[in-house]
Amino acid sequence: MKIFFLLLAVATPIAAQVPADSQNVRAQVVAAGAAAVGARPLTDMTWFRADLRAAALAVAAELRRIQDDPNEFYVTLEPHGPGPVVVFHLWHRSAFYPENANVDGNPGGQSIDLWYDLQRRAITRRLAWQ
Repeated sequence: MKIFFLLLAVATPIAAQVPADSQNVRAQVVAAGAAAVGARPLTDMTWFRADLRAAALAVAAELRRIQDDPNEFYVTLEPHGPGPVVVFHLWHRSAFYPENANVDGNPGGQSIDLWYDLQRRAITRRLAWQ
Protein backbone atom coordinates (compact mmCIF):
# COMPACT_ATOMS: atom_id res chain seq x y z
CA MET A 1 0.00 0.00 0.00
CA LYS A 2 2.80 2.45 0.83
CA ILE A 3 4.48 1.74 -2.51
CA PHE A 4 1.29 2.61 -4.42
CA PHE A 5 0.98 6.02 -2.74
CA LEU A 6 4.67 6.75 -3.29
CA LEU A 7 4.36 5.95 -7.00
CA LEU A 8 1.26 8.10 -7.29
CA ALA A 9 2.99 11.04 -5.61
CA VAL A 10 6.00 10.75 -7.95
CA ALA A 11 4.04 10.10 -11.15
CA THR A 12 1.51 12.90 -10.78
CA PRO A 13 3.90 15.85 -11.30
CA ILE A 14 5.41 14.18 -14.38
CA ALA A 15 1.99 13.55 -15.88
CA ALA A 16 1.00 17.15 -15.16
CA GLN A 17 3.95 18.37 -17.24
CA VAL A 18 2.87 16.63 -20.44
CA PRO A 19 0.16 19.13 -21.47
CA ALA A 20 2.51 22.07 -20.92
CA ASP A 21 5.18 20.39 -23.04
CA SER A 22 2.71 19.56 -25.80
CA GLN A 23 1.44 23.15 -25.75
CA ASN A 24 5.03 24.36 -26.13
CA VAL A 25 5.54 22.04 -29.10
CA ARG A 26 2.26 23.24 -30.62
CA ALA A 27 3.35 26.88 -30.18
CA GLN A 28 6.64 26.08 -31.92
CA VAL A 29 4.78 24.44 -34.82
CA VAL A 30 2.53 27.49 -35.14
CA ALA A 31 5.52 29.88 -35.10
CA ALA A 32 7.31 27.80 -37.74
CA GLY A 33 4.21 27.73 -39.95
CA ALA A 34 3.78 31.49 -39.66
CA ALA A 35 7.45 32.06 -40.50
CA ALA A 36 7.10 29.80 -43.55
CA VAL A 37 4.49 32.14 -45.06
CA GLY A 38 6.33 35.28 -43.94
CA ALA A 39 3.78 36.15 -41.25
CA ARG A 40 4.71 37.88 -38.01
CA PRO A 41 2.80 38.25 -34.74
CA LEU A 42 0.25 41.05 -35.06
CA THR A 43 0.86 42.28 -31.54
CA ASP A 44 4.64 42.61 -31.98
CA MET A 45 4.76 46.28 -32.96
CA THR A 46 8.56 46.34 -33.25
CA TRP A 47 8.61 45.05 -36.82
CA PHE A 48 5.99 47.45 -38.23
CA ARG A 49 7.21 50.56 -40.01
CA ALA A 50 6.39 53.68 -38.00
CA ASP A 51 3.64 54.71 -40.45
CA LEU A 52 1.91 51.33 -40.06
CA ARG A 53 1.92 51.04 -36.27
CA ALA A 54 -1.29 53.03 -35.88
CA ALA A 55 -2.90 50.81 -38.50
CA ALA A 56 -1.73 47.66 -36.67
CA LEU A 57 -3.14 49.00 -33.40
CA ALA A 58 -6.47 49.74 -35.13
CA VAL A 59 -6.53 46.20 -36.54
CA ALA A 60 -5.87 44.74 -33.09
CA ALA A 61 -8.66 46.89 -31.65
CA GLU A 62 -11.04 45.70 -34.37
CA LEU A 63 -10.23 42.08 -33.55
CA ARG A 64 -11.04 42.73 -29.89
CA ARG A 65 -14.28 44.45 -30.94
CA ILE A 66 -15.39 41.35 -32.85
CA GLN A 67 -14.48 39.15 -29.88
CA ASP A 68 -11.16 37.80 -31.20
CA ASP A 69 -7.82 37.85 -29.38
CA PRO A 70 -5.16 39.77 -31.37
CA ASN A 71 -2.48 37.64 -29.70
CA GLU A 72 -3.77 34.65 -31.69
CA PHE A 73 -3.07 36.27 -35.08
CA TYR A 74 -0.11 36.52 -37.40
CA VAL A 75 -0.04 39.05 -40.23
CA THR A 76 1.30 39.60 -43.71
CA LEU A 77 0.82 42.98 -45.35
CA GLU A 78 -0.09 43.81 -48.92
CA PRO A 79 -0.51 47.25 -50.48
CA HIS A 80 -3.75 47.41 -52.43
CA GLY A 81 -3.76 49.30 -55.71
CA PRO A 82 -2.29 52.75 -56.21
CA GLY A 83 -4.18 54.21 -53.24
CA PRO A 84 -3.28 54.34 -49.57
CA VAL A 85 -4.91 51.02 -48.63
CA VAL A 86 -2.98 48.25 -46.89
CA VAL A 87 -4.47 44.77 -46.59
CA PHE A 88 -3.74 43.01 -43.32
CA HIS A 89 -3.87 39.28 -44.08
CA LEU A 90 -4.58 37.92 -40.61
CA TRP A 91 -3.60 34.29 -40.17
CA HIS A 92 -5.24 32.80 -37.09
CA ARG A 93 -2.87 30.45 -35.29
CA SER A 94 -5.26 27.55 -35.96
CA ALA A 95 -4.31 27.79 -39.65
CA PHE A 96 -0.91 26.37 -38.69
CA TYR A 97 -2.10 23.51 -36.49
CA PRO A 98 -0.86 20.13 -37.76
CA GLU A 99 -4.42 18.87 -38.23
CA ASN A 100 -5.00 21.74 -40.69
CA ALA A 101 -1.93 21.01 -42.83
CA ASN A 102 -2.74 20.74 -46.53
CA VAL A 103 -6.24 22.14 -46.03
CA ASP A 104 -7.26 24.65 -48.69
CA GLY A 105 -9.10 27.88 -47.98
CA ASN A 106 -9.43 28.94 -44.37
CA PRO A 107 -8.10 26.12 -42.22
CA GLY A 108 -9.38 26.66 -38.71
CA GLY A 109 -12.06 29.02 -40.04
CA GLN A 110 -10.81 32.16 -38.27
CA SER A 111 -8.38 33.84 -40.68
CA ILE A 112 -9.56 37.15 -42.16
CA ASP A 113 -8.41 40.17 -44.13
CA LEU A 114 -8.83 43.69 -42.83
CA TRP A 115 -8.31 46.57 -45.25
CA TYR A 116 -6.94 49.74 -43.69
CA ASP A 117 -7.02 53.13 -45.43
CA LEU A 118 -3.97 55.12 -44.33
CA GLN A 119 -5.48 58.47 -45.35
CA ARG A 120 -8.83 57.95 -43.66
CA ARG A 121 -7.16 56.11 -40.76
CA ALA A 122 -9.91 53.55 -40.75
CA ILE A 123 -10.65 49.93 -41.51
CA THR A 124 -12.72 49.98 -44.68
CA ARG A 125 -13.33 46.30 -45.35
CA ARG A 126 -13.38 42.95 -43.60
CA LEU A 127 -13.29 39.70 -45.56
CA ALA A 128 -13.36 36.14 -44.28
CA TRP A 129 -11.07 33.74 -46.09
CA GLN A 130 -12.80 31.14 -48.24
